[in-house]
Amino acid sequence: MLLGSGMNYKALISLVMVLSTLLVPLSSWGQKTKKIIVKQVESWEYDESLGINAQRLIGSVIFEHDGALMSCDSAYLYNNDKSVEAFGRVHINQGDTVHLYGDSLRYDAGDKTARLRQNIRMIDKDMQLTTNIMNYDLKTSIGSYFNGGTIISQQNQNKLTSKEGYYHSESKTLHFKDSVVLHNPEYDMYCDTLHYNTVSEVSWFFGPTLIRSKDNLIYCENGWYDTKNNVSSFEENAYIITEEHQKLEGDSMYYDRNKGIGEVFDNITITDTVNDFLVNGHYAIHYEQRDLSIITKEAMLTQIYKEDSLFLHSDTLKITVDTTTGDQVVHAYYRVKFYRHDMQGKCDSLVYSESDSTLRMYHTPVLWSEENQLDGEFIEIVAHEGKINQLIMYNSAFMISEEDSLSYNQIKGKKITGYFKDNDLVKIHVEGNGETIYHPVDEKDTGEKEKIGIYKAECSDLYIHLEDNELKGISFITQPSGILHPEDEVAQEEQFLKGFHWEFHHRPLTKADIFKWVE
Repeated sequence: MLLGSGMNYKALISLVMVLSTLLVPLSSWGQKTKKIIVKQVESWEYDESLGINAQRLIGSVIFEHDGALMSCDSAYLYNNDKSVEAFGRVHINQGDTVHLYGDSLRYDAGDKTARLRQNIRMIDKDMQLTTNIMNYDLKTSIGSYFNGGTIISQQNQNKLTSKEGYYHSESKTLHFKDSVVLHNPEYDMYCDTLHYNTVSEVSWFFGPTLIRSKDNLIYCENGWYDTKNNVSSFEENAYIITEEHQKLEGDSMYYDRNKGIGEVFDNITITDTVNDFLVNGHYAIHYEQRDLSIITKEAMLTQIYKEDSLFLHSDTLKITVDTTTGDQVVHAYYRVKFYRHDMQGKCDSLVYSESDSTLRMYHTPVLWSEENQLDGEFIEIVAHEGKINQLIMYNSAFMISEEDSLSYNQIKGKKITGYFKDNDLVKIHVEGNGETIYHPVDEKDTGEKEKIGIYKAECSDLYIHLEDNELKGISFITQPSGILHPEDEVAQEEQFLKGFHWEFHHRPLTKADIFKWVE
């Protein structure tokens, strides 16, 4: 009867195809593949041009597959291939939080992979990813792009671009490769590979990485940055260049931006191109708010001069800034030793002030200049452009030079000032309770020197003149009391002024000796 009613066979076949699609058993898709369910459509028809298993869905189309909803303007549903092609205002929603948008989609129910093309947006809470080609695996909740993408986070105002990227929506982790650029209001980061977790807001970067901010430039090849807590770590060939033209290098660095504290570990080098010095060590900590840096573990400061360099070692180096002048101040304390070819020294603590180019030595300081040993309770060295101008020793000041293994020329006073020309000691001024013991010699025509006695004198104020580090004369400002004694008439113990101590065994003769300490 139905046949006699005039219904044509073509319409009947189309009706059967629609019904068969709605009623197709799960077994026809394979035992492990759930079918795609059409939840909503305005027009549904069979498309002969695409084969008997293709159906065209038009208008407000909504699919559901294994908990994920997909919508579009129109689509083709392929029965045998278990797939859908969707067009126009494509939207995928998985787990309520992840939303994907694009111009077109091909979805395979077998592998549960959504392939979106053109004008793609992936939104997960405040994070938005845009690209033109993306594959999204609904099984693993991983989205990937390969021809460039941009991610914007409204919460921390980050904008990230890269050629390749992966987003794990379950772990909230993003992975980026090739030409990665991260823009933040406070810095810009350029790297080869970057991983970022949107929950912890921690970034891990690998390969050559450059971070620029208004205050500094950071380079490393491995590290991480906690954007939520403003804490970071940099490793592998890491260095920082500050706006003051200082370069800080080390095996690893740790920085807390909120506290303004940075730490550096192992093989540390601080290079200051403005003040021409280097600092080395194996541990350093910097306090930004106090403009204070502390370096320990084989700490060494190298002051670079045109003609020579000074190498200084101590247990601890402290570099700070004078708040009144803005100039740097260097503190060195405990087991201080320094070496320069024309002067060496040791003391318990030392301070160098850039404002007056003065080095101050405290607690049993000793200096050596050519053949002379100089010491006192407190010593000041005044320099200019790398050259020593004056050397001032206070309280029980001594100047000693060795004539031979048993004889020493000695000068003692309350205050001794040495004057230098081209770093050579040329004049000495002794003030207060001046005492001298001098071993004059008679130089023969053959060049041999013969001792002629021991000269002992006392004078409150006197000048000593030197040439080529040898005594050329003494000028007594006040009336001296001095006697030249035959050498054999002066007992050995009387050939030394009170407080005499010869410390040649402490003298650093090479750069390496500044790390040696003899008790």
